[in-house]
Amino acid sequence: MALRAGVIGILGVPALLLAGEAGARDVVPAASPAAVIDDPALPHVIATTHKAGKRGHGRAAAGSVEIGPSHLRAHVDRESGAVRWQLWQEVTHAGLARDMTALALDIDGAPATLTLAHVERQPERCPTQDALVTACTTRVHYAFDVPAGTLARMAQSPSPTGLALRDTIGRTFEASMHPAEAAGIADAVAALQPPPEPE
Repeated sequence: MALRAGVIGILGVPALLLAGEAGARDVVPAASPAAVIDDPALPHVIATTHKAGKRGHGRAAAGSVEIGPSHLRAHVDRESGAVRWQLWQEVTHAGLARDMTALALDIDGAPATLTLAHVERQPERCPTQDALVTACTTRVHYAFDVPAGTLARMAQSPSPTGLALRDTIGRTFEASMHPAEAAGIADAVAALQPPPEPE
């Protein structure tokens, strides 16, 4: 199965999510743009809502946690067209890092729990001058697998999806994701799928 490639912008309401759902167009938000990364050296094409750009490391008290941007990513197999959906969350730990172990979603009042799939840890950064109120920081990106049905509900939700991250010592940190972000990545993946075979 050959995938269609290219960079995807705003394509409107995702066709994958509207199939067989009359009236869904009235409640699904307009999609935000998602980019497609097509590297022939990789076995899959990547669609992502990640906004590129460098972020600085500020000073922070030891033990503090900064919840950074989150984004969605889809890995589309070149041969089968199978999709693996993921939600990536950036977290900056000051001092000893207490890793995030779970992510709970609140999709318009309906709960869901995502499984941690992958962790990317950047090198530790330390202040150039000693100070009692500062500590070295470590920026970590946590990837959680998202079932296709959960992503569809996020895209169709009339309100942002609540994100609740829990760390190894039981603390909870909250964030949110707008429905348009889920709709945008669904659009991008739909555009990659080959057209249906003529009958």
